[in-house]
Amino acid sequence: LQLEAVRRGRSIPVRRAGWIPPPAPELRRFDFLVAKTGAQGISFTTEWSGEIARVLPRAGWSVVGSWPLPDGSEGKLVARPSP
Repeated sequence: LQLEAVRRGRSIPVRRAGWIPPPAPELRRFDFLVAKTGAQGISFTTEWSGEIARVLPRAGWSVVGSWPLPDGSEGKLVARPSP
C-alpha cells in the first residue's frame, strides 16, 4: 500500500496495527486499516490480528473496499466511523 502511494507521488504513513494492543483507544489512532482473510503469517507478528478483527465491528468500523489476493484470501480496507 505504501509503495503504491509512493509510486503515485503521494506519501501516506503506514503502521502495523497487529503489533499494538487492540483496545479501542489505540485503534482511534488510525483512520483506515488494511486487513486480510485467511492465513495471517508468523504468529509473533500477528498476535493481535484476531482480536482486532473482533473489536472493529463492535466499535463501528466498516469495510469500504475489498480485493482478491494472490493466495486466495481477500484484502479489506476498513474505515473508522465518523465522529
